[in-house]
Amino acid sequence: KMTITWTAPVEPTEAPTEAPTEAPTEAPTEAPTEAPTEAPTEAPTEAPTEAPTEAPAPEDYYIVAGSESVFGSNWNQTDENNKLTKNEDGTYSKTYTVESALSDVQLKVVKNGNWSTAWGDETGNNVTFNLSGAGEFTVTFDPATEKVTVTGDIVSFNDGLTVESVTAVGNGDKDGDGWLNNITWDPAAEANHMKKVSDGIYEIEFTLGEYDPSNPEFKFAVNDAWTHNFGLAEGATFENGVQTDATYNGAKNLKIENLSEGTTIKMQLDLTGFNYDTRTGAKMTITWTAPVEPTEAPTEAPTEAPTEAPTEAPTEAPTEAPTEAPTEASTEAPTEAPTEAPTEAPTEAPTEAPTEAPTEAPTDAPTEQPTLPDKLMCGDVDGDGKITIFDASVIQKYITGMDGYKTLTPAQLEAADVDGDGEVTVVDATHIQRYLVGLDQLPYVAPPTEAPTEAPTAAPTEAPTEAPTEAPTEAPTEAPTEAPVETRIPNGYYLISSAQEWNVDNLTAGDQLAESGDMYILKTSLTTGTGYKVAEVTNDAITTWYPEGTGNEYTADADHAAVSRVSGTTTVCFRPTKNDDWNAFGGYMYVEPSIKAGGYYLTGEFTDPITGRAFSWADDAAVDGNMQFVMVSDGLYKLENIGLKTTDVLKVRNLNKRLTQYNEWFPDGMDNNRTVAEDGVYTIWFRPAGDGTAEDGWEWIHFSGDGDGCTADGTPQNPAANHGATKGGFMYKFEKTGNLQLH
Repeated sequence: KMTITWTAPVEPTEAPTEAPTEAPTEAPTEAPTEAPTEAPTEAPTEAPTEAPTEAPAPEDYYIVAGSESVFGSNWNQTDENNKLTKNEDGTYSKTYTVESALSDVQLKVVKNGNWSTAWGDETGNNVTFNLSGAGEFTVTFDPATEKVTVTGDIVSFNDGLTVESVTAVGNGDKDGDGWLNNITWDPAAEANHMKKVSDGIYEIEFTLGEYDPSNPEFKFAVNDAWTHNFGLAEGATFENGVQTDATYNGAKNLKIENLSEGTTIKMQLDLTGFNYDTRTGAKMTITWTAPVEPTEAPTEAPTEAPTEAPTEAPTEAPTEAPTEAPTEASTEAPTEAPTEAPTEAPTEAPTEAPTEAPTEAPTDAPTEQPTLPDKLMCGDVDGDGKITIFDASVIQKYITGMDGYKTLTPAQLEAADVDGDGEVTVVDATHIQRYLVGLDQLPYVAPPTEAPTEAPTAAPTEAPTEAPTEAPTEAPTEAPTEAPVETRIPNGYYLISSAQEWNVDNLTAGDQLAESGDMYILKTSLTTGTGYKVAEVTNDAITTWYPEGTGNEYTADADHAAVSRVSGTTTVCFRPTKNDDWNAFGGYMYVEPSIKAGGYYLTGEFTDPITGRAFSWADDAAVDGNMQFVMVSDGLYKLENIGLKTTDVLKVRNLNKRLTQYNEWFPDGMDNNRTVAEDGVYTIWFRPAGDGTAEDGWEWIHFSGDGDGCTADGTPQNPAANHGATKGGFMYKFEKTGNLQLH
């Protein structure tokens, strides 16, 4: 309730000019005959005409955002379960209970659910503390002093930073050649631990390959976690080879743009002057060196090209197997992660939200295509003035429609058509490869067919005057001089192994690869540790090895030798033209990865309404036991009691397949996430091999391509739903079992 009263001033009546000379001698004999005709002038004559123009401002509130292990949600500034309660002294606080010891717990206090106003420790970083065991602790915020305190018997604070390891972390591409060992934003990647060269100084070096990002982006993480990391301050920059400040939990990643293949990047982090109390004093030096072009070409070309392909298999098996399993799959694996995966930490509070996600999406492709001349020499498809294996690679990528190579300029198309048949095909790429080893010339000219050795000596002088009067009385006296060549096995491509002693005599018809589209495939079983190649067999002799040479075979590892279909076989794919995407398998072949029991998890961008657990594409830590599919029977997996909403986006991920590219994400590719039709609690069924029927709620997800587990360029393409295929795909089934009970 409120009452508003206002009073106008009373105008004074005219005062007497003189004081009365005498007091009245008598009182009035009569009372006034009439009451006053007007109300007092000072009372308001009307009610107020307007209400107050402004409502009182709503009271501010404060929420704790921080480590999910303690606060139940991952840096969620709107989680009202972490809303602080106002105390009589004007401070705000909340008491939490934990059941075990925890280290490096982090938090900030956020005003009104918006990161634009938030508080951490005295340095502006997250408040970081340890909990010694089960018990209670209290978070208190004082708006008057803007100070956050954490108190309790189990609370302790670090008095310094103990460094056990430093990791270079960034946009390593799983399809790359080696930048960050092809590992993406993983602070615990042991392969990227920096070498301690002296007390407090750590170094590491990488060389960019053809498929590595041209804009490398990175930070430094301490002790295999994002709790303590170093980057750049907002607005800061760095220069090549110049020491600069390394900002503790800096909001900005380091990024170098427009680097070329072969560039070497050396990183050094110097923590010798780091002061943990002020979080200052760390230094870093980043040096990158472009590749040096050779100054002189070889003085002499090879005198002779090989005259014949090898006619026999090697007499001995290769002496050594590769020392390491392939670290990465081909370059067309799920483009890394889906494009929907978050690439930025919250912009409102760079230091408070987890800093593990890159601040900007990687920009691997150059922003502008290089300008090519209107005329290129035959075979120089990439326009660099030389004919190299990369020109053949451009043709292969153009044919398969790979991103970035779907169109070529008229000059490139003319240069790519090396055989002059008016088309750009895989044959042109093959001619370039043969030119590089001295077997073909460019432009390619087909060798002439053999002309008769002698011209006829004379033309007939007269036409015959009569037809023969009789048919020949006898059969020819001689049989043809050569009988057709009989072969033990049909001519074609065969999978051959060290177990067969690389001997053509040990091959059988079951080792032959069958033609499928523009490649050849074979469903077979591989043995771990055994070396494999493909051999072209003509008339029971090996005419070509893929690859040529020794010690370069593909050695089957545990990820590919096990069965990958419930039929008990794996699929080997082969193309006679070398595919750079298949380097891990010798360049000419690709082996379908195995399916391992228990390796499938649900991930995506969603929060489970039942458990309150938040999930993210970029958060591998969120993929744990409560989202793991259970194998019900051979080839069938199930995940129960998952709360989903129609706004959630989902995929299934196979974490056992991080060293491969074929079946890590289901579906692979971009813009193909799964959703549900209505909010509810679901059981999700999953068949990675697609061995089933599209009935009773099952949804087909089928890879385009040959239908046998490999696509035209050796990698899965964007799948299409509801294909009636029976091979090469996989299946989902979402079964609603209840309604969401939201509180």
